[in-house]
Amino acid sequence: MVTAHTTVWSALDHRSADAFLVAGVLLLASPAHIGLELFLDVPLPSWLVASVILPGLLAALVGLGGLYPRLAARAPRTAAVGGAFTTLACVTLVVLLGWLLGDGVLTATAEATIGSPPGFVFLSLPVTMTLAFVAFGTASLRVAVPSRRIGALLSAFALPWVVTLVATTVYGSAFPRWLTLAIYGPIPFVMLATGYTLRMESLSTVRDPSAADTTAG
Repeated sequence: MVTAHTTVWSALDHRSADAFLVAGVLLLASPAHIGLELFLDVPLPSWLVASVILPGLLAALVGLGGLYPRLAARAPRTAAVGGAFTTLACVTLVVLLGWLLGDGVLTATAEATIGSPPGFVFLSLPVTMTLAFVAFGTASLRVAVPSRRIGALLSAFALPWVVTLVATTVYGSAFPRWLTLAIYGPIPFVMLATGYTLRMESLSTVRDPSAADTTAG
């Protein structure tokens, strides 16, 4: 049992960079979708967009989970908080994905609908994701694991979600499209940068084993 548990964490750790890269590619659908609607007036079905964006967010959380073992060894409390919020965000994403895809299938096949998910489910997603990335980013900045550069990128991912929460108090759910593009446009590039940086740092560590011996400074 312990061996299997260790194997799972090891697999996540080794695939963390790949997960962030996949997340970045999938999340490009968000600014592309907004740009098509804003500049070309080309609407896309919400369920189609959700079927790409929500898995992208899920991949980002998988990448975050892959950082947990290393951070838990150096900053156990902060990593535990981040792990808890990551789990909650994952559950929320799975519920949203199942709900929206189920509604899309019903609409296409039976011309019926189950409606939108409850508002609190949508609201809980940016909250839990923000707290998860802030916790992991803070831990990474503190102990330089994997590096403080990664900690800064994780914290940068949280910033658009903070802006989203603030903008919600001003606009409610009716965001101007330009604001939505400004908020979500940078996210895929932050994910791509995170995955690329993790991969390059991993290659650097392989070439120079002494680089793996990081300290909190």
